[in-house]
Amino acid sequence: MTHVMLPGYKIGPHMIFSEPLHVVDDDDSMRDAISAILVDAGYAVQTWASGTAFIGALSASTSGVVVLDLQMPGLNGLALINQLNQAKLNIQIIFISGHAQPPDVIAAFHRGAADFLLKPFNRLALLEAVKKSALVVSQNRLLKLNTQAAMAKFNTLTPREKEIFKSLASGMTIKGLTMQYQLAEITVKVHKAQIMRKLEIDSFQDILRFSQSLPSELLNLSTADA
Repeated sequence: MTHVMLPGYKIGPHMIFSEPLHVVDDDDSMRDAISAILVDAGYAVQTWASGTAFIGALSASTSGVVVLDLQMPGLNGLALINQLNQAKLNIQIIFISGHAQPPDVIAAFHRGAADFLLKPFNRLALLEAVKKSALVVSQNRLLKLNTQAAMAKFNTLTPREKEIFKSLASGMTIKGLTMQYQLAEITVKVHKAQIMRKLEIDSFQDILRFSQSLPSELLNLSTADA
C-alpha cells in the first residue's frame, strides 16, 4: 500500500475536505497515474492493489471518496460496494472501468455509485467526479454532527417534555396540548418554556428546524407516546 497524507484541500471557494481519497485498482500503472493526478491537485491519497486489501483496512470511522476499478481479481468492484453498503460508511464510490457493459454500469448505480468513468478518462473528468463526491461526503458528515448535537440537547428533556416537543413539532397548538395531555394551560406553557430554554430556541419556526435535525423515526408518535 502506498500512503500519501497531505493537508486538507479546497473543493470550493470556502470548503475544506480533509478525508483521504482511496484508489483501488489492481493495475499498478493505472493506480499510480490516478494517484498522481489526485496528489497533484492537493488531495490526500491512499492506494490499494486489491479490493480485499482495502476492505481489510476499513474501520467504523472510515469515510471519504473511493475511486474503484470495476473488474479486479478476487473481490471485484460490485462485490466490494455491496460490503461497503452493509457497513453503512460515509463513503462515495466512483467506478472506473475499461471494459464495462451497460448492465455493469446499471448495476453499479443501483448499488449507490456516485459516478462511473470509462477508461481512458481525462484528468478533468476525474477531478470533477471527485469534487462532487467529496461535497456529498462533507455534507453527510455535517448532517451527522448536527444530528448528534441535536440529540444531545433533546436528551436533556424530561420524558413529558419530549412528548410535548413532538406534538409541537407536529403542529399541535397549546389548546390541543391541554386536551392531549389533560394538563392545565399554564402547565403546558411552563413545559414549552422549559423545552425552549433547554433546546436554546426561541420560536415555533425554531422548533420545526430543530425537529429536522433529529432522526425521523424519533418523531413518529406511537400510541404509547400519545
